Amino acid sequence: MFRYICVTFLVVSLCTVLYAVEESPHVHGEHFEESFQHRKDGETDDYVKEEIREAFLGEQLAEDFDDLDGDTIQFKLSKLFLEVDADHDGFIGKDELVDHVVKTFTDDMKQHLHEEFIHQDANKDGKVTMEEYSKHVFGGDVDDDAAEALEQHAERFKMADADNDGGLTPTEFLAFDRPEEVESLHSKLMAEYMEGIDLNKDAKISWDEYAADMGLGSPEDMLDDPNYYDEEKKKFSDYYDKDSDGFLDVHEAVRWMAAPIAVQADEAVDHILTELDRSPRDQRLSKDELVSRWEFFKLSDDSVGDATLHGDGEL
Repeated sequence: MFRYICVTFLVVSLCTVLYAVEESPHVHGEHFEESFQHRKDGETDDYVKEEIREAFLGEQLAEDFDDLDGDTIQFKLSKLFLEVDADHDGFIGKDELVDHVVKTFTDDMKQHLHEEFIHQDANKDGKVTMEEYSKHVFGGDVDDDAAEALEQHAERFKMADADNDGGLTPTEFLAFDRPEEVESLHSKLMAEYMEGIDLNKDAKISWDEYAADMGLGSPEDMLDDPNYYDEEKKKFSDYYDKDSDGFLDVHEAVRWMAAPIAVQADEAVDHILTELDRSPRDQRLSKDELVSRWEFFKLSDDSVGDATLHGDGEL
């Protein structure tokens, strides 16, 4: 269930994205963070489970797992473990896990974009025009607020239309729909998102501007969650501000406002390890750590079967 950058993972229709832009000048890429920050120690709610299992399994396989009994799930996890353990050392290391999650996110993104492209290509000529996009999103009725958002997307459309023929190929459509995945479009993307955040118009985000946009106020204002201010300040300096200059430049701001898949995957892996890397906590997964937690990968309550199989088999 990773949805486009508005929440989490991962990917929604362009209609949803456009209205997200209308409601807010930018969209944050903190897919897992809010869920994990506000749950109790030792608690894993179904939403968090679903996000993690889809990061590891991919959307389709995660959906399939809900119809399987425990023995079959362990059977499949055993085989998947062997696939992800690229160096065959008997463990899934963090780098291997990141590579695997990047692949699942990318595959899911491509599937969503393929479906969206087909829907928007009304005349089935293999390209999506701005007119087709506008009709698909607004149905021909554009009010003042929508017109402003549509104007932003029209500019992005022109940048994504590499051959300037007025229609987006599937590759160009990716650049239009997921500009955070195309480094050359970061400046344009951030110009859209930063308009209401970069208050002094110096093309970078200071801590004060970040805090104001996040509604943080001061530590004294955060009485309901006194640690939240400090957590966000640490995240700003340690996670987003890579060059430690006290500001987020265009590329650093992308990590905050529209995290590319690689950034999402890194974040997801941290939480997968938090949930599954049990004993010892060594930042890698053994086969037993993965397979013994088979119930984690099944959302439904009715787990059929004794589920004691840890062996290998065919997917």
